[in-house]
Amino acid sequence: KYARIDEGGTWSTKGYLCQGRQQLGTTWWRITGPAEPNNPGTLQVWPVDGVTVGSLPVGGTGPSSYPWDDRRSEIKSFEVVGADKTVSTYGSAPVNYMFYNCENLESVHFQADANSNRGSFQATWSAGAAFMFSGCKKLQSLDLTGFIRSSMLSTEQMFSGCNALSSLVLDNSDTSSVTTMRRMFSGCSSLQQLNLQSFNTESVSSMEGMFQNCSELESAWVDGFSTLNLTTTESMFAGCSSLTTLNLQNYTMKKAERMAGMFSGCTELRDLKISRFNTAAATDMSSMFANCINLTELNLAGFSCPATLTSTTSMFSGCGALKTIYTTSAFNLSGVRYTGSMFAGCNNLYGGQGTPFDARHIDKEYARLDTRLES
Repeated sequence: KYARIDEGGTWSTKGYLCQGRQQLGTTWWRITGPAEPNNPGTLQVWPVDGVTVGSLPVGGTGPSSYPWDDRRSEIKSFEVVGADKTVSTYGSAPVNYMFYNCENLESVHFQADANSNRGSFQATWSAGAAFMFSGCKKLQSLDLTGFIRSSMLSTEQMFSGCNALSSLVLDNSDTSSVTTMRRMFSGCSSLQQLNLQSFNTESVSSMEGMFQNCSELESAWVDGFSTLNLTTTESMFAGCSSLTTLNLQNYTMKKAERMAGMFSGCTELRDLKISRFNTAAATDMSSMFANCINLTELNLAGFSCPATLTSTTSMFSGCGALKTIYTTSAFNLSGVRYTGSMFAGCNNLYGGQGTPFDARHIDKEYARLDTRLES
C-alpha cells in the first residue's frame, strides 16, 4: 500500500500519500462534512503515523499541488487536529496557493488552542507564501503573528482580493529575505490599518501594486521601509482613496525604475512627503500623481530626469487643487519622449512668478521653473 514516484513528485490517492520513494503514511487531511455537528467545511490536517510533530507533505508549486484543489469551495475554516500536534511545511517547500481562491474561507487557526483541541501550523523553513490567501473573499480577520519567516523569498499577492479582510496581524514578521511584495495587499478594500513596523524590506525589489485599491486604508506604517534594492513601485498606493497623509522621507529610491501610477487615485491625500526621492534610475513616471484631487502642493526637490526616463504622461493629470510644485533645474524634461497631458486638469497650478495654468500647454512645455530661485 504505497506508491513509487521516481522523480520525487508528490501524489495522494486512496488515503495514502507518498513523496519520492518514501511512504509517508495514511490519510493526513480531510474536510469535515455538512452532517458533522462541529464546524462543517473545516479543512483539518494532522501529522501522519501518530507522531506529535509532522510536515505538510506537499509543496506549493501551484494550486493543483494541494490535494484539496478541486474542493476549495467547500473549505470554510482550517485547523491542525490535536492540541499537542504541530504541522509545518515540508523542508523548504513554499505555502504558495495553499488557500488560493477558497472563496468561502472564514477562519484560519494557526496557533495551538487546548480548549478547542487545535494544534499549531508553522512555515518554519518555507521558501514563500505567494498567493497563499489570494481570493479568500469571506475572510474577515487573520492573525499571522510570527508566521512569515526569514526563509521566505516571496509574499507576492499573499492577500490579494481579500476584500472582506478588516483585521490583519503581521507582528514579528521576518521579511529580511523577501525579494517581491508585488500586489501583496492588492484589493484588500476593507482594511483600515496595517501595522508593518516589523517588516524588513532591504531585499525587496518589487512593491508593484502592493496596496493597490486598498480603498479604506487610512494608515499603513510604511515610513520605515528600506528602498535600498527597490526597482519598481508602479501603482504601489494606487486607489488608496482614504489615505490622507504619507511620509516617505526615508525612501531613497535610487534604484527605482518604474514609478508609474504610484499614487494615482489617492483622492483624499493632502500631505505627501517625498522630497528626498532620488529618481536617477527612473524610466517611467506616467500618471504618478494622477487624480490626487486634494493635493495642493508637491515638493519634488530630489527629482531629476535621467536619460533613462521616457515617460511623464499624465503625471499630474486631474490634480485640480494643486497650486505649487517645488523642484530644481535637475528636473529638466527636455529629453523625455512622452509627456502628453502631463498637467491636464491642473487648473489651479501657478508658477513661482505667478504664471497661471494654460490648457493649451499641458505637456513638458509647461514643465519649467518659473523663478530664479530653486526651492
